Amino acid sequence: MIVYVDGSVKLRIILEDGDLIAGWERWTATFSIDLSYVECRRVLDRLRLTGELGGTRLSAAIVGLERIEAECTHVPVRRDVIERASMSLTKVVRTLDAIHLATAIILRESGLDLVFATHDRQQAVAAATLGFTVIGVNIA
Repeated sequence: MIVYVDGSVKLRIILEDGDLIAGWERWTATFSIDLSYVECRRVLDRLRLTGELGGTRLSAAIVGLERIEAECTHVPVRRDVIERASMSLTKVVRTLDAIHLATAIILRESGLDLVFATHDRQQAVAAATLGFTVIGVNIA
């Protein structure tokens, strides 16, 4: 399975926080936007600064994130991504979520038959309305 992943999927894996998407370690290929690199590290830094994550657990999370990032194909933040993310959508989405959705749409238009993975319900609903098969959140 070819999968587009947002930061919530990467973070849940490395922080072992909640149920993981079954079979994630067997995906054929994973794609994400370069900005996800910043997204995940900002969350880890926030958790460090608030005292929720430190020491060995923080080190393990960073190593885990680097491993996941190394296995993921990253799409650069290009002008076409920004323009697509700026367009009107049928659902309310946050800025970074719009960038994730735009990236997945562009990848799909390039011929990739991909599934959208997220643990964010709002993001999942928006992806589903755009025709993506969504995993990680039950939106039924």
